[in-house]
Amino acid sequence: FPYTTLFRSTKEYVVWAMSRNAGKTFLVGCFLMARNLLFPKLQTQIISENWVTANDTFAKMRNIAQNNIKTIVSSNTVFIDELYKTKSDSDGFITDFKSGSRCELNNGSKINCIAGSSRAARGRRSNVNVYDEAGFISQDTFDVTEPYMSQTAEFKLGSTFDADVYPLDIPNIRLYIGSASDTNSNFYAKYKDGTKQMLAGNDKYFVADAT
Repeated sequence: FPYTTLFRSTKEYVVWAMSRNAGKTFLVGCFLMARNLLFPKLQTQIISENWVTANDTFAKMRNIAQNNIKTIVSSNTVFIDELYKTKSDSDGFITDFKSGSRCELNNGSKINCIAGSSRAARGRRSNVNVYDEAGFISQDTFDVTEPYMSQTAEFKLGSTFDADVYPLDIPNIRLYIGSASDTNSNFYAKYKDGTKQMLAGNDKYFVADAT
């Protein structure tokens, strides 16, 4: 399976259907690190129905950045070197089950975890919504969080803004990730609709079936 296709995708609706132990969380961690390094002022939300799942994804990204994964032989510190640190003894990763784990890069990009009562997180803005273990996410959570992206990524204001000079931004992306789940689940609905749209030629959709 060409995993690099996942990272190059500029589609607005992306579904990753992957089998158990296929490295979903690892791929998400790499994807988030790469995208937030490359695009300044990106707002990313890791969304799950519970804090454990959301923070597992965040912790995986942290372990990759800190070279704490035994199977990866590397001394790459590009991501962690670019993290904004509020204290001299901080690594830039803030783990907080109450307000949500988060980190911020020097280029202004931010990654946040949202879980539990998503209604308490209304009104946010996002460029990247990551729905981890989407098969277990309720319709209510989707209804609350998908409007985070209602504002197009191309919208800009400013007295010096010139549309003929500034390049177009990549579209906002909704990334739904999960293993094969019940056909009554919301993830299956996203997978089914995304596949139909992609096969029909809708350029906003991309479905990767790695089951």
